[in-house]
Amino acid sequence: MKWPLKLFLVAVLLVPAVIAALLIPKFRNMKSEYGTVEAIRDLQEFVRRHDGRWPASPADLGGKYPVGGKVVIDYAMTSTRLVEDRALLREAVRPRSGKFYTYPHYQKRLDELHDTLREAARGY
Repeated sequence: MKWPLKLFLVAVLLVPAVIAALLIPKFRNMKSEYGTVEAIRDLQEFVRRHDGRWPASPADLGGKYPVGGKVVIDYAMTSTRLVEDRALLREAVRPRSGKFYTYPHYQKRLDELHDTLREAARGY
């Protein structure tokens, strides 16, 4: 086989492998990302129903988000701290990887959760 043909065949085989290596972590994290969005909705509902209180344990959310699961929720956090510092929400509820690759509206959902916390703190 001639040198250019060998090079072409290697490239044809290598390109899909590189693309797969780059995309697989993003797709693996997708379930965690969309689970985090669902957790944010559940947190909003919990905060509304419990006078602005942040859940203290997985049991408060029906065991749906256990410690060490795909979604990380900081159960030691308080609503007061979150209202005072909006940036803490990024650590208080996030996908296990800490990154959002495929869900583009994460910050918008966090802002909505922060608004819910603020409203509850003001007593609606």
